[in-house]
Amino acid sequence: LPSKTIPEVIEEEETEEERALRLNLARRELLAQGETRRQTRVKEDALPYLLLFTLQLLPLLGTQRQYSIAYFLGVAITTVYLGGRQQTVDAPELVSRKSVLLAPIAASVGIGVLYVLLKTGIDPTVLYAVAVSLLGALAISDVMVPILRNVLPESFTEAEV
Repeated sequence: LPSKTIPEVIEEEETEEERALRLNLARRELLAQGETRRQTRVKEDALPYLLLFTLQLLPLLGTQRQYSIAYFLGVAITTVYLGGRQQTVDAPELVSRKSVLLAPIAASVGIGVLYVLLKTGIDPTVLYAVAVSLLGALAISDVMVPILRNVLPESFTEAEV
């Protein structure tokens, strides 16, 4: 009798490209499932969304105090209710302890710098305009250099200035 051998299973290693494709497909499937859950939740919450829409028309009725109170309480309560029922696809980002502790310090420094600028008579809007102009020029140079290298002849891009 011929001896039977168990066929060896050759496991092919997944290439980086195949792995990226597999992960991308899995991510898309997860997003599709999340979108389906979100749409289902919105259908379930049709009445609160309709309430929010009708509350937007309330200021058109008048400016009496009872209309204002009904408008603000209705919008606040309905928004919190709908936000609590919201379906998220991705896990929420967590804020690190270090960021939590540094946020008030950074805000205080920013307000202090603004106070000093105003007290010394320096217009903060001028500093803002200068900073935005410099950052804009830097961003344009980063975007335009690769485009110009592809548009201009090779001899032009290799020449020294």
